[in-house]
Amino acid sequence: MFEDRFEGTDASAWKDYGTPTNRKDGRLVGAKGMVTILEKISDSDLMASAEANSDAEAGIILRFHDAGNYVVALYSPSLKSIFLHDRKNGQWGEQLGKVAVPEIGPDIRLTAAVSGDYAALIITDGKKTYYTPTVKVGNTTAGKAGLWLYQIGERQQFDNFEVSRTKFGPTLRKVKGQARSLISSGEYKAPRLPSPQDWVLVLERAK
Repeated sequence: MFEDRFEGTDASAWKDYGTPTNRKDGRLVGAKGMVTILEKISDSDLMASAEANSDAEAGIILRFHDAGNYVVALYSPSLKSIFLHDRKNGQWGEQLGKVAVPEIGPDIRLTAAVSGDYAALIITDGKKTYYTPTVKVGNTTAGKAGLWLYQIGERQQFDNFEVSRTKFGPTLRKVKGQARSLISSGEYKAPRLPSPQDWVLVLERAK
């Protein structure tokens, strides 16, 4: 539905609801208190992803209604974990689906999704991948997507932001002996070319 590489100076699609952001060297740069929202898309079932640095908090916002009401799926370097908040009336609530991230590289990619009353988050550095379980959220109405940094780390640099429609439920698959949530946009996208290696697409029916 939308992608932004932050390579140009045009930021008209975005609006800052927290500290100001700026584009520098192909990155969207924000400091503590960052809440920046993509204004042009609003939907109840969305998947959003972005690249970030692991030395600061990094969050994907979904179902944004205002600064006090949204779902945020985040990585915390101080807690070495990923989890979600269902923010209501300015209150953070519980750390939903918290999963330890004991080791992660400097460059990470977050992928978060909401569908119905379910939400989930995946983080990877290209070698290690961690998943939250599917969690239930009370915020189920259509809202916007965005990027977030609260208070851990002096600044965050986001890149390669993408949004697509998605539907998923609490479907589980065994990954290394543990039940993990499946998040899928229902759209196939080939790896970006040129590819550094051969790749094979395998279509598998999830039971």
